[in-house]
This record gives sequence, structure tokens and C-alpha cells, in this order.
Amino acid sequence: MKKKDDDHFGEIIAQGSQVVGPGSIHPDTGTKYEVVKDDEIATISRELVYSELMEYMPIAYPKRDLKTEIGDISVMDVLDKAGVQLRQVGSQLVCGHPIHGSTNDNNFVVNPDKNAWHCFRCDSGGGAIFLVAVLESIIECCDAKPGGLRDDKFKQTLNVAKEKYGFDIKDSTERDGEGSGQVSQSDKLLQIASEIMLFHDQDKKGFAFLNNEAIPLRSKKVKQWLAYKYFQTTGKPPNSDSLNQAIVVLEGKAIFECSQIKLFNRIASTTNVFWYDMGDGNAVRITAEKWTIVETPILFRRYSHQQAQSMPKSGGDPWKIFEFMNIDSKHQLLTLVVVISYFVPDIALPIFHPFGPQGAGKTTICSIIKKICDPSCIETLITPGSLPQLVQILAHHHVCLFDNLSDLPQWMSDVLAQACTGGGFSKRQLFTDDEDIIYKVKRCIGLNGINLTISKPDLMDRSILLHLERIDPGKRRDEKDLWNNFEQAKPSILGGILDTIVKSMKLYPDIRLEKMPRMADFAKWGVAIAEALGGRGNEFLESYQQNVARQNEEVIHENTLAQATLLLMSDIESWNGTVKSAWEKLKEIADPQKKDPTFPGSSRTLCKQLEKIKTNLMDIGITYRIGKRSKEGFPITFKKDAKFASFDTPSCNPLPDDNMRGEPKVNQTVSDKNATPSKSLHNKEVCLDEANEANYPTCWNDLTEVEI
Repeated sequence: MKKKDDDHFGEIIAQGSQVVGPGSIHPDTGTKYEVVKDDEIATISRELVYSELMEYMPIAYPKRDLKTEIGDISVMDVLDKAGVQLRQVGSQLVCGHPIHGSTNDNNFVVNPDKNAWHCFRCDSGGGAIFLVAVLESIIECCDAKPGGLRDDKFKQTLNVAKEKYGFDIKDSTERDGEGSGQVSQSDKLLQIASEIMLFHDQDKKGFAFLNNEAIPLRSKKVKQWLAYKYFQTTGKPPNSDSLNQAIVVLEGKAIFECSQIKLFNRIASTTNVFWYDMGDGNAVRITAEKWTIVETPILFRRYSHQQAQSMPKSGGDPWKIFEFMNIDSKHQLLTLVVVISYFVPDIALPIFHPFGPQGAGKTTICSIIKKICDPSCIETLITPGSLPQLVQILAHHHVCLFDNLSDLPQWMSDVLAQACTGGGFSKRQLFTDDEDIIYKVKRCIGLNGINLTISKPDLMDRSILLHLERIDPGKRRDEKDLWNNFEQAKPSILGGILDTIVKSMKLYPDIRLEKMPRMADFAKWGVAIAEALGGRGNEFLESYQQNVARQNEEVIHENTLAQATLLLMSDIESWNGTVKSAWEKLKEIADPQKKDPTFPGSSRTLCKQLEKIKTNLMDIGITYRIGKRSKEGFPITFKKDAKFASFDTPSCNPLPDDNMRGEPKVNQTVSDKNATPSKSLHNKEVCLDEANEANYPTCWNDLTEVEI
């Protein structure tokens, strides 16, 4: 195509296609091309061509008219005050021209970074003052070019900008630093800052778009940039008071005058598109058709620890990841689905928890997942010492992997349970009494340790457990060689993951599950991903089902009240009594030697503690019902159903390396008149390992709610 007779600006080429004329000979078949349908060649306007192709070609904004433009007024401010709504197309902000309209509502484009606008129809544009002049019909749009706004028209535009738009515009001598009035340091800093784009995020925090990064205005980096630019301009450094004053003004302007733009951490989604931040100004654009790497149109918040991602290779193999992980083949599909799901935005994801003895490769597994999904100079995290520290970690990392945990404090367990499904947290703003910093996070979380560190039922229900065996000494690899080989394979692994996401996005709308399990969004996407990996959706469901059953067994094992209830009902079909007598009976069975947070300290807290494990008991076939208060107290009835027989099966294998757990919490002697003495979890061979498909009830079955 040509803009003018001699001005060639590009060609339209369809991928995998050719443009040929009649009479041409096909190079392979020798067949002559003939005219099949003689349609009239369409005439396409310059406006339509440019506006349709703006996503794929650079836009040449007109040169600024330095004699008329005022640097401290932004184009975005003018449009905001005029009530003009923009939308994102590719890396541009666009709309139909606010004055003369558009054939496709796409001919008016704004670049906030350059503080400029452009009209495709008139091939005109400029800065904020030119935009005011056009919007107020002082000049025609086609006259918005250098030299088109001078003398009386310029003065008229300034008056309108002051009176109608409310801009505080100084006269030329003040702006140029000439005449009797001397410009203060803070004013000069604000003038310098006028060249950067300001905005606020979804949490009402002021940001500057600087060097292709979204940077908080109160950050050290913004102050350093302002100080550097001031020194370049004046040859002198600014004082700290002036810097602080300028920052306060800029923050207020960003919050109250500028647009709100949502910020993302590593991944994002728009309509039918997933975005993955490469960390270098580019992003992977993923659709149900293909993935491509483009200059990012999405604003990602980048932290100092984050690193750029390797360039992915299309047609790669995601299964290569297991060349570097000590994961048994029967768990590889579930693990790979978890890793790939970390690239899917806006879904709740289970906590990935590998555990096993020293030398099992737990840290290596977590480091590899971090490198693949969220590259950082901090690959694994240590246990934070306080809630504010944990909240900040969750806010700054897309994938949070905590290494070598020996115990999981209750407060940390509660926060992680919220963070993996989506939660809001706050911490006090430094040097303030009542101002909070708000964090809203939904994160990919992993834990590892020698022992199973999760004990609370709510967190266990949100987890995937993976027991690892110690690596055979003969199969160990030199660490340097392992990481060198991994870096070589990484582009192929990453490309294979992106290829899989493309396929799964195409499959996802047609996925239907008969029963929605826990973490339903993950399960549905997991099926789509597994199907994209070679039609293995049912295999994934089976593996996930078995892991969910394993979670329930772990809850039962780690909860003293659950164990006592299990023993109480081991040889009877039902038990009746009051809440008080039930607590006494369960206490007799459990015989806690010291204060146990998983066993109620009195009959008054029994119902509350039972409520926490109600679904876990139901999963193994035990239900309870509390009736209305009588003279004797609140009646309670425990019952068991056929599921109990499936759970209490002698065919299950013991937990690998079972001695890691220590002795069972519950006293093995049962003295209930309705129960058989000398029954315990161990001599009953209650399974504490992964569910056996042949012996365990399916977790997809509906469970009848008990009446409380």
C-alpha cells in the first residue's frame, strides 16, 4: 500500500496465503490461476486502513508546536474533563473522533506516554492545547498541525482552557523562567514531571508510567528520576523539601484528576485474551487460536525481585519439565496441570504441597516452577515472621513458594487459605496513625517440608498433596549441570505450556462436569488442560479425586476430635446422648495429655469444633444432628452410613515413611459401653495414604447436609 504516489508505508499479507493475478502458474502443480469471481475492487479510505491496522503498525504522531504547546497540561486530562471515553486497542487508547466522528469508531488515538493525540482522517494531531482548540471549534481538526494555532486563536484557546476546563496556566514568561517572576524548585519539578503519564490504580494509589513501568509516585525511583531530570535542566540538585512537595502534588493529581488503570502482576485477562508479562516491556498475548509476543498494552506492576522471562519456543514439549523433577510418573499429569494453571488468570488455585525426606528434591521442584511461571531472583521463600511480612510477600509475587517448612502457624494458615481463593488484606501505612495499605490478592501458593505441614481442614481442602521419595544416590545429578540443562530446555517447556493453554482455551467452553468438586474453577480448567495434553481429562479427574480423598484422610489423622469420633463410631451404627455426654465420651477416648487446639476444651465448644470437620466426617460416612434443647441439655445423634465401610477398609496401604508422623494422638483404649474396647486407627488399618479407587467413595458424590 502507498500513502502517496512515492510514499510506500506497508503491505497487507495474510499468514499462509499469497496474492496472485490471473494467468500466474502455481510453482508446484503447474496449474494456471483463473478468475473465478470477478468482483469489483473495493475502495478503502485512508482513515479505515489506518484505524483497522493501528494495532500492527507504529503511529507517527505530528511534531509538537513548541511555541504553542503547554507541557504541564495532559491530553488525558482534557479528554477526561470533556467526558470523552477511550478504550484499549492493542497498545493504543482509541475512540471515534469526538467532533467529526468515525466510520468505525477507531480513528482517534491517544498516546499518554507522549502526551499526544492523532486523527487518522485528517492526519492531524498534537498536544493538549491543540486538542482544546479542536474540541471547542476554535480551529478545524485538519488545522491541528504546527503553525495552525497562533496569535488570537492561541490566546482564545488559553482563555477557554483556564475558564472552561479549569487549568491553571501561567503566562509565557513564568513558563520560560524569564521576567521578574522566579519559578520555585517545586514548580520546576512539576513542569519536568508533566512529560510523564500519571494515573491511579484500582486501590487508589498514585502511579507514574516511567520507562515502560508503572511506578508508585511515592517510590524512591520517582524521586531519583525527578532529581536527575532537574539536574539535567538546571545544573543544580533539588532540595528534599521541594521533591516531597512535588510528589504530594503529583500524587493528588494522579488520584483526583487522572484516569484509573488496573495493574496486574505477571498475568492478566481481557475479553477472550490471556496476557503473560515477559518482564521486558513485552507480553505474551494468548487466545484460543494462537499465542504471540507483542509490546504489552497491559500495565503490569513489576517489583525489584522480578526477572525477565526466557523467550518461549513454539512447538515445545511441556513434559520435559519432569527431566528435572523427582516426581513419580503417576503424579506427573496432576503436577503439570497445576503448573500450567498458574498461567490462567482469575481462578482460585489449590496449594501445591510436596513433602518428603531430605534429599527428595523438594526445593528443586519449587525453584523450577518459579523459574517457569514467575522468574525472580528470590525463587523460594522462608516463613515470614509476621502477618504484614506475609501480606507483602503475597502482594509482590504471582507464585509464592515457601521452602522447608517445619510447621505452619495458625495465623499463616488462615491467610494462605484466603490468598489462594482471593482475599483482601491491609497493613498500616508507615508514619501514619490510621491509614491502611490495602492488598487484594489471588495467588499461586506452594509449600514444601519434610513433614506434612498443613493441618487445618479449611487449608487442607484447598491443597494438593504430593509425597516424594528420596532420590536414589545413583540417580543424583550435579547441580550446575542440572540448571544448565534446564535453562537450555526452558524455552521448549515454556513454549509447550503456552501451546497447551491455547488448546485448552479452545476446549474450555465445552467442558462439562457432572459434579463440581472442591476448587471447581481449577477442576474445570484442569480437565481442559489435561485434554489439551493428549485427551487425558478423565485421568486428571481420577488423579485429582484421589488427592482430594487423601486430603480428607490427612484431616482425620491430624484432628484429635475427628479421630475420637471415628473410634466412637467404629463398631456401632449410631450414638445418642447430650452434647455434654458426647464431649465426655469423646474426651475419654482421646485422653488428651495436654491442651490440644483440635479438641474442644469443654462441652460448650464441642459443636463449634464439630462444625469445622463436618464435611470431613461426612466424607467418611459419619453425620451428626443436634436437636432442640431439653431439660437434660442439647441432644446430639451420631450416625454412620455405607461410606464408612469403604473408608474403613483393610486393603489400603500405609502412608509411606509413616514414622514421620509419630504416635497417634488418640488413646487406643475405648471404654464406651456402645463401643468395642481396644480399637484404634492403626489396628483398624484405617487408610492414611492416597485413596484407592477400588475402595474409596468418589468425592464427586453429593453429600446430604446434616441439620444443625
